[in-house]
Amino acid sequence: MTQSIINRQESNHILALSNRSGLPEEKSRAPLYILLRKIALVHAIAASIWTIIMVLPMGPFPLLLRIIVGGGPSTWFIMGYLLFIITGSCGFAVLSYVYYTVEKEGKIINNQLALLGIVLTCVGTTAASTMLQIAGALGGYQYSIMHSPTEKIRLLLEPLVNPIRLLTIIAAIGIILQCLAALLTVRRTEPTHSLPNPNDDKNDH
Repeated sequence: MTQSIINRQESNHILALSNRSGLPEEKSRAPLYILLRKIALVHAIAASIWTIIMVLPMGPFPLLLRIIVGGGPSTWFIMGYLLFIITGSCGFAVLSYVYYTVEKEGKIINNQLALLGIVLTCVGTTAASTMLQIAGALGGYQYSIMHSPTEKIRLLLEPLVNPIRLLTIIAAIGIILQCLAALLTVRRTEPTHSLPNPNDDKNDH
């Protein structure tokens, strides 16, 4: 009788240790919404730096305002600026909140699909917005400052059209994958373990 009680206590102790050993593995994996939040903050800081550069009253920076106001090819610069803010900073912030609510509902997000979408969105958004801003600055400089002919500006911008288009498509695919990762979720199942029945001890007596 005493031996059976000791064996039961040892088995319960081993079961508790096995359950406790699984906790660090779950906690070591940071939720995806934290990663998305950090990416959104990085994009917000980068957008703020771009904004400061555009309004600095020293060096060559005032030319940017003249280029932007001049219109024409400079609209590419504005498009790149808005793409970086809307898709980069605001987009990742919204997805971070969506992932947070999904995980709070006790659902498991498809990590592989989400991480692939995050990489594609970061690469596509950053590269496309940077190329748009460079193309807008160069084309706007030729248009507003140098007053170059339209044909020269077209030859300057034409090689950048297809790469920008491809990178924008990549960014859009990344966002779609992240949305699918939030939609194609499964309910998290918590493991249940049977507790020792105190009546068993009484039966041993």
